[in-house]
Parts: sequence; C-alpha cells; structure tokens
Amino acid sequence: MHLSVDIRVRLWQAAEDGAVRVFATNLRDLLLAAPAGARTTIGLDPGFRTGVKVAVTDGTGKVLGTATIYPHEPHRRWDESIDTLARLAKQHRAELVAIRQRHRLTGDRPAGRRPDQAPPGAQADQGGGLRAGASVYSASATPRRNCPALDVSLRGAVSIARRLQDPLAELVQIDPKSIGVWQYQHDVAEGKLSHSLDAVVEDCVNWRSAWT
Repeated sequence: MHLSVDIRVRLWQAAEDGAVRVFATNLRDLLLAAPAGARTTIGLDPGFRTGVKVAVTDGTGKVLGTATIYPHEPHRRWDESIDTLARLAKQHRAELVAIRQRHRLTGDRPAGRRPDQAPPGAQADQGGGLRAGASVYSASATPRRNCPALDVSLRGAVSIARRLQDPLAELVQIDPKSIGVWQYQHDVAEGKLSHSLDAVVEDCVNWRSAWT
C-alpha cells in the first residue's frame, strides 16, 4: 500500500513522540527507584581481561576500599576473588552488593551475571540502572572531583555502589542522554529528546526536594 508523503511524515512524528515518551518514562522510573539507603555497599564493575573492579562505600557514599579481582576467563581466579570480596565485606561490614550488568546489545561481554554469588551475609542487587552511563560517568569531571585519587576504572565501581544507595543523587550528575536505559535513542530528534529528559530530571529533583 502506497502512503502519501504527508501520511508518512505524520506516522513518523507520532512514532517519534511515542518513543520520546517511553524514554522519559524509563528515565523517571530509574531516577525514582527506591534507594537502598545509607548502608555500606560493595560496587562491582565486571570485566574479563581487565578484571572486576570493586569499591566499598559507606552509608554516605565515602570510599572505604577498592580492589580488582579476576574470577573470569582468562584468569579464572575464582576462589581468590571470593576471598577478597568476603574480606572486604567483613572488614567494612558491608550489607549490600551492587553489580553492573553489562548489556549484550552494546557489545559488552556479560561478565556480571552472578548476583547470587555475593559475599556471605550480604544482599546482592543487579539491575539496569546500575549499568546506566557508567563509562561516560567514570571519565567525566564529576567523579574526578569526587574521587581524585582513584583510577578511572575504579570510579565506575564507586558510582555503581552509590546508585544502589540513592539512584537519583548519583544519576542526576550524568547527562540524561548518556544514561542509556533505552535503545535507538539516536533515531529521534535530539532536541526533542533532550527537552523531554531534562524536564524529567527537573521534575524528579523537585519531587525529592518536596518530600525531604
């Protein structure tokens, strides 16, 4: 069936508007996700060859300790890795473990697939919000100011822990377009998307302020 140019344009605009609404809803749900609260948390940023980056943060988000472990191929130092996590959990009395889930659609290999293998006595959480924008954030100016002594590869683990503690407080520091909890965002008008996402961030911050 042949459609006129006018109809095709209107269909495209309707589809684009719908996509922007979905992106905005996804962002709002992520920013307003229930915070785990002021609890000592271990953040894990998985990797194969370069290892899993580990950071422990206290209830205020302060970094208590870091490490790099190598449980996966090609190193396969699983027992040593578990011992390191258990030691950190015990030393800092960690209550939560936050794991960045690498997304297959981005080409990342899913090294972070075992949230059930948490240190003894700790709870594990693995969610899309924890992987959102991690690489962009780690190399940005904000974490350099917050964690000047840390290598860029460890800043992502710190951010992952903080995102579980308080998603809004941590993710509000990232450009909304870089959070990456949606697909095909580059297929919609950048100006329309930016305006919608910026409005969501503002609404969420105002909502939090009204309740605190």
